[in-house]
Amino acid sequence: MITEVYQALRAIDVPEELATRAAEAVGQHHDRLAKIEGRLQVLEWMVGTNIVLTVAAMGAIWGLYARLTDLAQVIGALSAR
Repeated sequence: MITEVYQALRAIDVPEELATRAAEAVGQHHDRLAKIEGRLQVLEWMVGTNIVLTVAAMGAIWGLYARLTDLAQVIGALSAR
């Protein structure tokens, strides 16, 4: 139960049972939101890691492509002789 919600409801003359149930419901949603935020942080790290690894893989592929292009030119020059 969230005490602040309970006290605010009691301050505006909401019956005690109703104020208690409402504060408990808000507390449950608060706990649920905290769990969702934790999961979201994990997903943010996963996406960030995926982006970094993808960029690294693309760099490696680009470097390999450049080497193969150079090799093809050397082979072409040797074949022309």
